[in-house]
Amino acid sequence: MSLPRLSGEHVTLMPVPHAVAVAVLAGDPSAALAAIGLTPGRGWPHDDTADAVRALAEHGSPGDESEWLVIVDGAVVGECGWRGGPDAQGDAELGYGLARPYRGRGLGGEAVGVLVAWAQQQPGLCRLIARVLPGNEASWRLLLRLGFTQDALEPPYHRYALTVSPPDR
Repeated sequence: MSLPRLSGEHVTLMPVPHAVAVAVLAGDPSAALAAIGLTPGRGWPHDDTADAVRALAEHGSPGDESEWLVIVDGAVVGECGWRGGPDAQGDAELGYGLARPYRGRGLGGEAVGVLVAWAQQQPGLCRLIARVLPGNEASWRLLLRLGFTQDALEPPYHRYALTVSPPDR
């Protein structure tokens, strides 16, 4: 699936190029980002970035896309995406993370909101899922603000879900 560039008021979501994913795993994405006109924001990549782009880096090839970079003023400050698209039951899992200096400013909520709006338009999607560690209050509050409800415990995670009304087709 070719992913579109998505925009909010303060954030832009740009599909992660394969070269950037490979560079993140190699430990230095600066040159790969510079090649596409971006810079790493302070604290990015963060602790979870490698996990977010690992599948693309290790199993993808140039032209493949599976995640988005979260960009603010030309700097990459995080990443978000959905894992594999809707499954046979119509569920898709979201993931997201921001570098610590950009947290608590509404950027995560905006990025995830933009992603949710895009995901709701995808064929076959019935429900979005997100898994959050119980101590990550900012993350579960973000999901609740976007209309998700806690629907299960999957130790060590709490699972949140958002039922999607399919668009008129």
